Amino acid sequence: MLLALLGVGGAGYNGCVGAMGTVAGPAGSILSTALSPLSGTRSVKFSLTTFATVCQGARVTSNGAGLFEVWRARAWAMRGARFQRSTTHFPVQPASARACHTVSRPCTSVRCPATPRGGTTAHRRAHVLASGVQSCVDVIDENAVEQAKKQAVESSFPHRLEVDEFLSRAGIGRHKKDTPPSIILDVRSPCEYEKGHIPGAISFPLFTNEEREIVGTLYHKHGRDVAVKRGCKIVDESWRRLLSGLPPDVRDGQEVLVYCARGGMRSGGVAWLLSQAPLQVRVLEGGYKAFRNWAINGWERELPLVVLAGRTGSGKTDVLLELRDRYFAQVIDLEGDAQHRGSSFGALGRPPQPTSEHYENLLAVQWAAFVETQPVFIEDESPHVGRCGVPQRLYKQYKSEEATVLRLEVPKETRISRLVADYGRYSTEQLASCVQQLSKRLGGAKTAEAIAFLQEDPPKLAQVAELLLDHYYDGMYNHQASKRPGRFQHVLECDTADATTAAFQVLGEVATLQFEKAHVAKSTQPVDSLEDTP
Repeated sequence: MLLALLGVGGAGYNGCVGAMGTVAGPAGSILSTALSPLSGTRSVKFSLTTFATVCQGARVTSNGAGLFEVWRARAWAMRGARFQRSTTHFPVQPASARACHTVSRPCTSVRCPATPRGGTTAHRRAHVLASGVQSCVDVIDENAVEQAKKQAVESSFPHRLEVDEFLSRAGIGRHKKDTPPSIILDVRSPCEYEKGHIPGAISFPLFTNEEREIVGTLYHKHGRDVAVKRGCKIVDESWRRLLSGLPPDVRDGQEVLVYCARGGMRSGGVAWLLSQAPLQVRVLEGGYKAFRNWAINGWERELPLVVLAGRTGSGKTDVLLELRDRYFAQVIDLEGDAQHRGSSFGALGRPPQPTSEHYENLLAVQWAAFVETQPVFIEDESPHVGRCGVPQRLYKQYKSEEATVLRLEVPKETRISRLVADYGRYSTEQLASCVQQLSKRLGGAKTAEAIAFLQEDPPKLAQVAELLLDHYYDGMYNHQASKRPGRFQHVLECDTADATTAAFQVLGEVATLQFEKAHVAKSTQPVDSLEDTP
């Protein structure tokens, strides 16, 4: 497992792991624990050269049986690196192998009568068992090491996917697979997961928050070697706990998608462990950082937007949900993803809001799934929905002149009735607290009047709603609407409280506007560019 944790999986000696030699520190325990049950039964890919170069934390000692032994290893394993092998196979025991061809002198091991070819080559301790006979393998050409490493990565375990393919296999994005979506495991610490993650991913931390802090502190104060060594010890003690955290519906042979911060040690180690379950494991190339870059860059893609505007209580969110659920339109629900209704009352009855980073992740995967040939419906929101910030590029798109703005004109009585129905189920104390937050905008007298309406028995909710509309919300909307040129706004008279009917009216209005736009574009087209018609 240490091989995978340190990112050394690759082409190289392809065989069944037997024993691991003498390894100092905590690495020996986990290697013997994790790998010994696999001896002779499961194929594991790794690279001697990469292991010797990268595995600094394991500190392989110079005594004992050498780096490690491999049963039924193939001589061609390290493609690209030129090997020079002794012409004689030496039937020596691993215990006596430490003196075998260590310097340019005849071998002193028992029953080993040969001399290293050329008499001057210092052999590397990498004993390979081939057909039951042990041979000493020495790497002669050091210049081929980098080439061997590159080839090891290209055909390495685990199999790595770019962001688009990774999301596609998870059922996210434009090119969804027909097969059931794969499970996504986020192996970062819980605090990293809470800050932001790929939508739909399950937290499956390799380290707890405290363990991650310990390893990170060691890395900054004492360097990589000490940090990796401590990380190996932590994993050695907790890998059984990790496996017990798998979702109960995971089946043998199922594809599992794994990612960490940058696609390195943590995701590689967990991928190796899960592959022994056995599961088909795929790792996100570049990790969460690559996904974040993908999400941020995705806003450069422009889509035709239809912006629903209207005063508070117009039912814009209900219309959007009807467009999405009943008419299968492309919809971005800014308030729903933010878990907030966008006003001082917006947090009532909602779970905690996501971070702005995760909010952008949620919106980005939806944006990537939309097609350019259909409009995207979105609500006219401010730059922030509660504490969540709308991605700047998205905000600029639905505030631009290219966006089609459809303003719902709903009678005031209908808006008041909708507000009472939406917020009347909350307690008087909750509503009074929200009204108090508007005291600077309403003024002391109007705030006291609204709270007095709430304290009556029964509370006068309609009067509270009307007061807030007249003295705050409608005035704020009129001010914001005046900033957008009137020629880009289309008014839709909507005198119904039924969201389904209103959504149907919206679709009809959008179809009419699209037809008119196409007709105008055709009529303004130069005559010379028009095709001849019979």
